[in-house]
Amino acid sequence: MTFSPTNVELSNVSYGASMEDLRVARDGTYFPSSGAEGHSWVFAKMDGTLLTTSPGPPYGLEMDPLRSELLGILSCLYILY
Repeated sequence: MTFSPTNVELSNVSYGASMEDLRVARDGTYFPSSGAEGHSWVFAKMDGTLLTTSPGPPYGLEMDPLRSELLGILSCLYILY
């Protein structure tokens, strides 16, 4: 499953960042027994209002816990950029 924030959501994130009213949470996970990986992120205002959120699909051939965490971080940085 892939997800791209809408222009309105990106605009809300941009406005939240410019007003210093933005919180970002992200996480990545990896299960060695099954090889399953995923990451997700949430952008919200300080009052808890969600601006955009998404699960992220795995990328790459050899997954590990570090790659999962880094993909979550990279997703957030890409949106903020």
